[in-house]
Amino acid sequence: MTMTYDEIFVPKPDCPLCGSKERRSQGSPRKETSTYVKVMCESFGIETLELLEQMEIWECEKCLTNWFDPWFSSSFVRRGYGYMVGRHIYGWAAMRAWANQQNRPYFVGRPKLLDHILSLKPELKSYGEINCPFSGLAFEIRNRQHPKLDRSIIAGRIRTMREMYASDQLVRHYAKPEAWKKLGRGPTSGPLSELKTVLINEDTPLCWGHSCTFSGANCRSFAHDLLFDDLSSFDALETEGVSLDAIGFFNILDHFTDPLRVIGKALKLTDLLVLECHPTGPVDPQHFYSIGQNLVDVLQERGLNAAEITSFVTDDHAHGDVQRYFLVSTSIETDRLNPRVD
Repeated sequence: MTMTYDEIFVPKPDCPLCGSKERRSQGSPRKETSTYVKVMCESFGIETLELLEQMEIWECEKCLTNWFDPWFSSSFVRRGYGYMVGRHIYGWAAMRAWANQQNRPYFVGRPKLLDHILSLKPELKSYGEINCPFSGLAFEIRNRQHPKLDRSIIAGRIRTMREMYASDQLVRHYAKPEAWKKLGRGPTSGPLSELKTVLINEDTPLCWGHSCTFSGANCRSFAHDLLFDDLSSFDALETEGVSLDAIGFFNILDHFTDPLRVIGKALKLTDLLVLECHPTGPVDPQHFYSIGQNLVDVLQERGLNAAEITSFVTDDHAHGDVQRYFLVSTSIETDRLNPRVD
């Protein structure tokens, strides 16, 4: 399979976050890129360095977002992430670390973040997350709801999946009834026992989506069985008249070609958003762009209350977490969004 550069790239002259055309060049991407991009290039018969030479990084003069112009076409990334590199390593590594009770930088700030959300929403009854089931607060919520959950069973569940689906004979392996009975969530307890969680699927070209699998387990089916009470979409929830107390975007916002549109869709269902974003600065082609330092200003210009709470969540990155955290609301005042640190 081969693709021409005209099929791989599309022009992107305006900032993907704020829409400004005022920009300055930041040069070419670094020569070392992610495993995902390398595999996609190899699969399409393209030299990685030649592909990178066709791209240029730009910085928005207004919001300081970095993005590629040109950037990858939907056709290129849908085929690549839907088939050639159909596994999100970060997400599955997070799941495995949680199952093995191993601490990781991206877990350290989760309890504080959830505590702050509960301080804003003491009666938190419903919570949704976007696309990746293993990147956000789902593990911390399950830790509190099901403190007696035997996580060692989870590894066995994955082995069972492998046994069921490893064969190339279509009619030979079906789900064994006992496989679905082994993994109970355990008794609920504590203040979050009534909290209902939903994994929200919002289509985006630069995302693993439904194809993300590991050892025969699809991430969304696995997460539905283990972590989330429901699977849905923005449109379905809106049609059904469902509202949520809070929605989380964890390392997913820069996978959308129009992030403000997606934020707007989410705010039809809730008045509180939690955003985790990658660090600012030059971006790898794995993502379309890196959201700029002036995200709060962009949101406030659109009439939203917004605050960056990174230092509160990560203790100034003392534990190795280099992500950025924000809260956005249509009704909660900005000074309340900012945690009060004594």
